[in-house]
Amino acid sequence: KLRATKLTKYMAGLFKQAEVYKNSEAVFRDACIAGTGYLKIFEEDDKIKTEWCAIGEVVVDEMDGIYQKPRSMHQLRLFSRDMLRTRFPDKEDEINDAQIQVTGRVGVSTTSDLVKVIESWHLPSGKDAKDGKHCITVSSGTLFVEEYKKDYFPIVPFRWMQKPLGFQGRGISEELLSIQTEINKLLTTIQRSIELAAVPMVFVPDGAKIAPDHLLNNTIARMVTYAGPQPPTWLTPTAQNGEVYQHLQWLIQQAYQIVGITQTAASGQKPHGVDSNVAIRTVQDIESSRFAMVALRWEEWFMDVAKIMVDMSKDIYTRNPDLKVSMVEKKMLHEIRWKDVDLEEAPYDVQCFPTSQLPDSPA
Repeated sequence: KLRATKLTKYMAGLFKQAEVYKNSEAVFRDACIAGTGYLKIFEEDDKIKTEWCAIGEVVVDEMDGIYQKPRSMHQLRLFSRDMLRTRFPDKEDEINDAQIQVTGRVGVSTTSDLVKVIESWHLPSGKDAKDGKHCITVSSGTLFVEEYKKDYFPIVPFRWMQKPLGFQGRGISEELLSIQTEINKLLTTIQRSIELAAVPMVFVPDGAKIAPDHLLNNTIARMVTYAGPQPPTWLTPTAQNGEVYQHLQWLIQQAYQIVGITQTAASGQKPHGVDSNVAIRTVQDIESSRFAMVALRWEEWFMDVAKIMVDMSKDIYTRNPDLKVSMVEKKMLHEIRWKDVDLEEAPYDVQCFPTSQLPDSPA
């Protein structure tokens, strides 16, 4: 029990050291936009670190990942050629011959010598199988290859919403695609109507002998001449019918309802008429229950990250018996060694529980 308590503190310090919470914000954002966000966990200088994987970097074969259990995963990333030479000094020829392979706006604007690097993992087919592989390649050859014995990938995906089939998740952008398209059409129509119709017009009779720059000394109005004895009059027509603006507001409200959040919650305000503490808590519970499944997947994602870090700590400990992390508790900095928290010989489970942050705060 004491080892388990220390392991909890060890993981808290390791999460901070590896910047898990810092990178998880980008992962959550990508899941909302593209449906799936990725966090990579890796070892460097006998330390566990994490990094956010940008949208489009992680590639999984559609048929291989149709049940969300692929056996192969690839990460495509741009690296500086000088960094590759430093990391793989015995592969200098392959690195020099590697193509830049940067196209589009990035290739036009960059002045860096970037090389596309592909890091791939293939899981073993069984517990004692030796067909697992981990390799790093460029267009001109292989920079690194080793046997991969783990039954997991070091890249952990988080999905905003599960799809019936397929590895990728479904994001908020995909949910709102049809409504957003209609909103864009309406906004374009309103913008053109305001530019063409809702511009102040000055009606001036022919022969009024009024210089145009006297009335139109800016670009927000236009002058129209006509024949008649009346004096100059101003007219500002309506750009669009009121139903157009009502339809736009209805589409925006529907978008909020599809996502499951109210406009008042998005703006940080309480709903009108909800004044008592009980009523406010009830509204918050209703909104929280709408995202119960998302919150559950978010907690499970952190558990998956923690389990991988525990396994990596075991591997690092075989090479570095002095493995330790630092964590702050009760205004004191503590160092927790892995040998004091290792539970390899005892059964244990990793779970997520709601806790109070008050004991850990200076107040």
